[in-house]
Amino acid sequence: MPRGHRWHHRSRAIAVAVLLISLPATAGAAERAARFAEYDAGRMETLQKMAEGGGLEGALARLYLNEDVDQANRIVLEADFAKIYWANNTVLIPLYEMFNADTGNRAKLLSREATDKILAYFWQCFQPGGQAGGHIARHYHFLPDQPWQYWGNQNHGFVYQTLFYTAATALKDVPE
Repeated sequence: MPRGHRWHHRSRAIAVAVLLISLPATAGAAERAARFAEYDAGRMETLQKMAEGGGLEGALARLYLNEDVDQANRIVLEADFAKIYWANNTVLIPLYEMFNADTGNRAKLLSREATDKILAYFWQCFQPGGQAGGHIARHYHFLPDQPWQYWGNQNHGFVYQTLFYTAATALKDVPE
């Protein structure tokens, strides 16, 4: 048998083996794509429902969908941040991070006024006795050496840590 002929059979066998091995991966990719499409449709439906509502969650959904941007900015400007229950003020994090007028990583859809209002709230959170969502922001709320305190536990402490980290990151380049 000529030498090239044997190589031809081997390469054909390798090609068949690769095909047989890759078929499940290809089928899996199609299944994953279908599951993601289903998930994404549900996510978009949820965002549409949120956008129909008011409040900061509605503003966030409007901005994410890039719909009714002016209304979303009005909602932020009219919101009384001091009346937001402290655990719900985390909505300000994605509002600022994704959409602020300066460095929004998704789109710079927040107006200058809305961005400045959020920054002023973040600054207020750092002040001694500052109000964070209607509650006095005490720095021990986010210190890890208070694990048995109500405010130092993993859930409540995490909310404060997240808000304060975002605020510190946002304010690092803002003049006093």
